[in-house]
Amino acid sequence: MKRIVLAFCILFVAVTSAAAGSQDFTGVLNEAPYKIRVPENWNGVLLLHAHWYYGTSAFPSEAEAAHGGKVLEDFLLSKGYALAGSTFRGTGWQVKEGTQDLIALSGLFNELVGKPVKRILMGYSMGSLIALKSAEEVPLYDGVIPMCSLTGTSSLGERDGGFAFAYDAAFGWPANWGTWYDARDGLSFFGEVYTPLLAQLMDPSNFGKFEFIRLLFDLPFDGFYYAPPPENPAVFFLMFATTEAKAEIEERAKGYAYENAGNVYSLSEEEKAYLAGLGVDAGKLLMEMNKHATISLRKPQRQWGEKYFDPSGYLRMPVLSVHSINDHEYPAYFETQLLQKVQSASREDLLLQVYTDGFGHCSFTKEQTLAAVKAMEFWLDTGIKPVPEDLPILFPESKGFVPSYVPPAWPIGKK
Repeated sequence: MKRIVLAFCILFVAVTSAAAGSQDFTGVLNEAPYKIRVPENWNGVLLLHAHWYYGTSAFPSEAEAAHGGKVLEDFLLSKGYALAGSTFRGTGWQVKEGTQDLIALSGLFNELVGKPVKRILMGYSMGSLIALKSAEEVPLYDGVIPMCSLTGTSSLGERDGGFAFAYDAAFGWPANWGTWYDARDGLSFFGEVYTPLLAQLMDPSNFGKFEFIRLLFDLPFDGFYYAPPPENPAVFFLMFATTEAKAEIEERAKGYAYENAGNVYSLSEEEKAYLAGLGVDAGKLLMEMNKHATISLRKPQRQWGEKYFDPSGYLRMPVLSVHSINDHEYPAYFETQLLQKVQSASREDLLLQVYTDGFGHCSFTKEQTLAAVKAMEFWLDTGIKPVPEDLPILFPESKGFVPSYVPPAWPIGKK
């Protein structure tokens, strides 16, 4: 092991050779564990990995250089790609830290390996925000690939915050959790939320109330109450997001970060009739929700979200967004929000959105991931965004892509 002192940090580097000409580097950079892997037959392309959300109870001690760790790492290495990833500093919503740490990691790669021909940033879930913000603000990368995209605090506030608002309407928000929009500091999902939530789910008389919440946010039945491991049922994941994770976001923002003023919540007549058969007066619940949709962000929290969380849509490099049409936690309607942001900035020529038929949040096959990388390389090499005629070749149905898919509309209206 050798110590290298750089102007911007102190880092420790361990170097091993898995095969002649291949190299693995691990260490700590800016207080965050990192991993760099370079194959013997490196093609000159560096793929940087921006990971998804790590909660305080599930924080890894080792970095991953690709989503899911060694399986995808080894696959991409076998195709000639160099890989780099970091845990980022701390835990939680590390969009700010992750953006900075990946820039530093890219610089370290230059020092240890050499300057790549292309740098492509791949971001998953929370990491998709790092990718999208970087596509607007960090000219270091040649292209970015957000996978299973989110679209910032505004969208999360409308959907995840709305989920908490609907739970409050249906069940009442426990006082010891804070309020639906301002979670109590230090609120623990497994310590305080999981047990009463499970009890409510096990009570058959509550089924209609949970169906009201599910339908309100256009979430698929399959996956809401049960999802095969390693997936989480959406009802648990979203309650975690609107309790413990929201409390952590509020700590960073120094105040509540979600709002609902101006939102309109609605269901179809068929959905209302279905819920009535389950003993739920959906019209009454909707009336109460719309009457109390009055929470607005304060200026400091709005500015925080815009700076560290919300992509504007003003892309400065090619962006290839990949989403599963069966994402049960953050459905493909988040892509509708992304497209609207990009269209408002007149940057559609820099956005390509493709869809897979996989189940789950950020569940993509190795072949789908490789296809996305190859398509980005094609775009960068030609300087031309792939046209519809290219898509069946770049994203074939045989690999689980869904051509011509159009995501549903955003489920929350505006006054």
